[in-house]
Amino acid sequence: MHIGTVVKSDDGAIQVGILIGDARQPLYRHNGRTYVAARPGQSYSFVVDNSTGGRLEVITTVDGRNTLKNEPGDSQANHGLVIGPFDRYNFVGWRLDDFRVGEFVFGDPASSVAARTTDDTSNVGVIGIAAYRERAMTVYRDGGNLGGRVYKGGGATRGGSVGTGMGAIQSNYVGATAFYRSGDPVIMAVYYDTEEVLRARGIIAPAGPNPFPGADTGYGRLTEL
Repeated sequence: MHIGTVVKSDDGAIQVGILIGDARQPLYRHNGRTYVAARPGQSYSFVVDNSTGGRLEVITTVDGRNTLKNEPGDSQANHGLVIGPFDRYNFVGWRLDDFRVGEFVFGDPASSVAARTTDDTSNVGVIGIAAYRERAMTVYRDGGNLGGRVYKGGGATRGGSVGTGMGAIQSNYVGATAFYRSGDPVIMAVYYDTEEVLRARGIIAPAGPNPFPGADTGYGRLTEL
């Protein structure tokens, strides 16, 4: 079932959209999961909107790998990127350092970052988002600091038949800030595969008749019969 171009978390704290170029892609709901059609060879990004009046720490993974650091995705152990109140951030690639990212590119699972770093493609085909709310800072008499180093945006077995590799390098700056997590994270996932596969699985409905296909109707053929 087509659900539009954004999906919201159950608590409404965040919403997520997938972009190829500047175009938001249609999202589909099937058996409780959200899907997007991948286009092999195309770079993509995903936008996370903070719909709250406070800061959020957002941890993102692609194919089971943390996008901000070369490590397995872990919603508890990974550090994330802080998004300000009612702000958004466009995650455009694998972070190489505080100044550069390598674009997300749909491609063969064997060429994915997951396969090249771990030889494991069991988690290929999914984008993960975990968002923590911020708690009020408490001053401890012993001077202890329970905050972690997180980023603040500046100036982005076999799984599915498509994975995410690394494309062109882009300038993309982040800095460091402190963030104190409150409670458990909201976790969301968007699964991806080719349109052909998603149609075969019944996730995208078969194309119906088009009343305006934009092609010549070819009436001349009738007079030739």
